[in-house]
Amino acid sequence: MSAIALVLVTVLAAGAACVQGAAGFGMALLAAPLLTLVDRSFAPAPLVLAVLPLSLLVAQRDWAHLDRKGLAWAIGGRLPGVVLGGVAAALLSQDTLALVLGLGVLVAVGLSMVTARLQPTPGTLVSAGFASGFMGTTTSIGGPPMALVYQRSDGPAFRSTLAIYFAAGAVMSLTALAFAGRVGAHELRLGLLLWPGVVLGFLLSKPLTRYLDDGRTRAMVLAISAAAALLLIAEEVL
Repeated sequence: MSAIALVLVTVLAAGAACVQGAAGFGMALLAAPLLTLVDRSFAPAPLVLAVLPLSLLVAQRDWAHLDRKGLAWAIGGRLPGVVLGGVAAALLSQDTLALVLGLGVLVAVGLSMVTARLQPTPGTLVSAGFASGFMGTTTSIGGPPMALVYQRSDGPAFRSTLAIYFAAGAVMSLTALAFAGRVGAHELRLGLLLWPGVVLGFLLSKPLTRYLDDGRTRAMVLAISAAAALLLIAEEVL
């Protein structure tokens, strides 16, 4: 990789990590389209690998607000989703998966805007964990299902709970991708190249958290989730 490409990758990772560090999710959504122009192999495994240190940093910062009970339900739901996602990644067309998942998230965003409340109950958390695990393993964009469930939580609780969830999920997804033959030396090297930008983005995210915590978290969740869905659909339709 050339020096210019390396600088570009670091800047993209920093910007995306800054948004996730403040909003709680969104790194893969923002980084994947441009990073894959540099190297198609950046998604899904390298991006999943990059989410791991970012998630741990965010969790450490907002640890006191963690929803431990909800987290247990979500991780329990994610495990079968990851397993099924690993099988799908090995057997099914990436284009078909992206289109179906994009439509599903868009429907969920629409429902969350017209229904009274989507509460983080055991049932919704297991379902969101399953959907997130499947999406994260197949496309590297797994944040929207969990984010929609927690969209009405306060900022620190939202970020800390999703951060631990994403850290555990990253380990699961990388394991499933490895069994599917989608993680090799090249993917590991690309993932490690993203880490400096991830740390820089996290350090820059603190001022943005104060802005979002002032009653703007839900609007950001819906906007990022809708953008993720439209991106997945547009990549396959256009």
